[in-house]
Amino acid sequence: MYLWQSAIIAGIALPLIFLAIRDTPESLGLQVDGTTARNSTAIKAAVFGKSLKEACADGQYWLMLGTFLLIGSAVTSIIFHIVPLLKVRGESSQLAAEAQASLWIVLVVGRISTGWLMDRFFGPRVALAFLILPIVGISLLASGVTGPAAFAAAILVGLAAGAEADIIAYLVSRYFGLKHYAMIYATYFAIYALGSGVGPAGTAWAVERAGGYGPVLWVLAGLLCVAAVLLLRFRPFPEAYRPAPAFALATR
Repeated sequence: MYLWQSAIIAGIALPLIFLAIRDTPESLGLQVDGTTARNSTAIKAAVFGKSLKEACADGQYWLMLGTFLLIGSAVTSIIFHIVPLLKVRGESSQLAAEAQASLWIVLVVGRISTGWLMDRFFGPRVALAFLILPIVGISLLASGVTGPAAFAAAILVGLAAGAEADIIAYLVSRYFGLKHYAMIYATYFAIYALGSGVGPAGTAWAVERAGGYGPVLWVLAGLLCVAAVLLLRFRPFPEAYRPAPAFALATR
């Protein structure tokens, strides 16, 4: 299998990279974000937002930080523990691996559908909707389901895993603007990654001491319930950071 995977990367991915990827927008006659030289200056002048220091003085910054720390910890814990969880319950290694594979497949669906929904609805409400799915999935796993029901639970968790990390990037731009976007977003990605590392390790430690996955899974579901309550407290986007059409920016 590893040899086949290597062949796919070498035979398909690498040629596409060399044929399609460009180092700079200028190589295609464009500026950053696909703008032309004529309107790029106006668009750059219209980019504004908070600095990291200013963002840290905003309660919304810390509310988001805590919310996505909880989400990263709980969701990633399930992703990494689905295989040993099912094997402990008597399922075969093949079925456990297939359950985890189904989780990663629907992750792609979660990302695409999240983007479509956030173009149409308030971002934190979209995040809340996708958070309900892993709460249901983890509750199913905590109740002891196996077989097809375990597959369904994994799919629910996978949809959220594909949605929540991408929602962070969107919310940062809407709450704090684009002027210092990279620095502010880096702190959120770091805290999400921290949760993704600490969560699975903490789950393994807790499972050993609890004597099984059941009680620990209910705790993870509870963490996501807390995150859902926090999402309800997210305020509306500041008017100044809502996107304007490109043609409007070019005429300023």
